Amino acid sequence: MTEKLTLKLLEILGHHLFCLRNFEGKGYNQIFIDNMYEIITKFNTRNQSY
Repeated sequence: MTEKLTLKLLEILGHHLFCLRNFEGKGYNQIFIDNMYEIITKFNTRNQSY
């Protein structure tokens, strides 16, 4: 049986990689901070499977 692999792309610009790597959550409103941590978690989870 063939397993179908479905990937969702996370579109980011080059400078976003710097933000993902060095984000500390300082100087932003709580909504932005929560959203950024959610994106970082998704990004890290996806990278561990490759």
